[in-house]
Amino acid sequence: DHKGDEVEDWIITHNMVLINKADDPPTFYSRAWRSTSCPELAIATDDVAKITSREVDKQLGESDHKLIFLTIECQKTPPEIYQSPSWNFKKANWEVFKK
Repeated sequence: DHKGDEVEDWIITHNMVLINKADDPPTFYSRAWRSTSCPELAIATDDVAKITSREVDKQLGESDHKLIFLTIECQKTPPEIYQSPSWNFKKANWEVFKK
């Protein structure tokens, strides 16, 4: 619908990615209409979306909405490579050094 088109345009304009998957379970149950839908959207930049998973959990209490968990896989940073110090001995003032 019109509102969905606006959201899609915003996502595209801001170089974002939708994390939701088509086969994710619905996150909302309407008691009045006795229907389900997925109004909650998880949106991120492409680099974050690639390392993020989305999981729909159960409803709590009297809420019509289910819990949604977004998990970002932490990237291990490579260990720092130790580089031994180096000196340019040609620039040394050897006379001052001797004193």
